[in-house]
Amino acid sequence: MPFKFSSAEISADYNFPMEIYFCLLYSDKSNPYTIMPKHPFCSGWGKGSGKQVCLNTYNGFNRLEVAWLSLNECRFYFGELNINNILSPLTDDGKTYDNLIIGLAPNGNLALWANNGYSSRLIYYTKCKEVEISISEFLEYDYHHSLEHYCEQTLIESDHAKGDLSKLFEFGKKMKKFCYRFCISCIGSENEDEIIPIVSTQTSYADGSYNRKNDLDSMNFRETSIPERLNINWGIHKKEYMLFLYFIDYNIYNVFEKFYGAHPDTKTDFIIRIDAENKKYELALFRQGLKEPVAIPESAYQLIVFKNKFEDFRSENYDQPRGAWIW
Repeated sequence: MPFKFSSAEISADYNFPMEIYFCLLYSDKSNPYTIMPKHPFCSGWGKGSGKQVCLNTYNGFNRLEVAWLSLNECRFYFGELNINNILSPLTDDGKTYDNLIIGLAPNGNLALWANNGYSSRLIYYTKCKEVEISISEFLEYDYHHSLEHYCEQTLIESDHAKGDLSKLFEFGKKMKKFCYRFCISCIGSENEDEIIPIVSTQTSYADGSYNRKNDLDSMNFRETSIPERLNINWGIHKKEYMLFLYFIDYNIYNVFEKFYGAHPDTKTDFIIRIDAENKKYELALFRQGLKEPVAIPESAYQLIVFKNKFEDFRSENYDQPRGAWIW
């Protein structure tokens, strides 16, 4: 029996706007459902476009067909998936998902996330084929300029600069998996009984997945992409702390690749030491066989801390917009 969603929507990376030619979700019991935002969209990788199609919850769909234009590359891609087998593991993780997010990326890459508003799980990632589609066919009227001209003008009109295709290499790193777990320690109180255990850890990852509720899985070894944001809540006596970490893509990629080398399956502790009373925060990576953890440089992340809802500390390189810590 197919896993049943109540809605579906499209996603694209901020750096790579896309336009849909068609996106069809097929069910055995009805005509296909259609998602067709023609305008350029780049809501963020793993984040929905807001252009949802609502599905009949009694008619689970089993096939996806999608064709899209990658504006930075001036290329069309087409993908066709039988998704029953892709969705079947969702019935085993104990969570309920009501929204399917379909991610479209350069080089024909396509991702699927199962989403419920509080968590989003990457369930599939594949490469689709490039196809030849005329720009007039795409626009459904006679267009007397080239595909390249259309893409360039569309990017300008939608206030998107012509993308730097060198970022394609960086985008590929977003989806690379490593085996690690978060190990969070809070110090700074003379009486350890005063430290309230971590009450919340909310995490988002570069591959578009996230958990906005207490993310217990992040404390276990698992294959996942590099972190993008991390929120940690804890308390010391009557003081409530909230820490927000924002990882800087390029720098944290380099840290992970240098540390893991050719062995991304190596089990690694991602250590976060918190001494809020002395305003000391340290991040490091550690694996068996090392004498001591390898420090993660402060240039690889930005950090802000609140105590009893008032700002208590921020890193020197912190430049996130006001309110960025609100998820």
